[in-house]
Amino acid sequence: SHWQDDVMTFHRNRPFHPLNLGGLTVFALMTPATPGSANWRRNTARRILNAWRAGKDVLISNRLLAEVPERHWNWVEGDDPTVRWRDFSEFFQRLDVASATEGNAEFVLLKPSLTSRALLESVAPLGSLAAQGDSPKACNVREPRLVRKPS
Repeated sequence: SHWQDDVMTFHRNRPFHPLNLGGLTVFALMTPATPGSANWRRNTARRILNAWRAGKDVLISNRLLAEVPERHWNWVEGDDPTVRWRDFSEFFQRLDVASATEGNAEFVLLKPSLTSRALLESVAPLGSLAAQGDSPKACNVREPRLVRKPS
């Protein structure tokens, strides 16, 4: 997510809403041009695997499955020399997602299948999972979105 995103704004501005009190966690996939941006795969894999181990569902933005970003998404290719948009789609298209139940749903459920788990564990080996917390990171408008909803 990013700070101007509706989901992030809701999470930040409505802390006492039942969804937020119930454990809704929203975090940025990566922040371009920061020291940790090149590690977005490992950090994301850790967060997803930790969520599944805690019995939570993980929703991802359909944007992450798109081959190219739409202009209004504010992605600027080259802002971060270590990350390209196609890196996101190549990574997330290999994971199992549930079919969208509504026509143009913005988020889809990431299935905790054996295929998805194996891919994520190859990126973030089991022993490294505790190293990444679940606190949201500072982010900006150019970030793709990843949302985890409470189960």
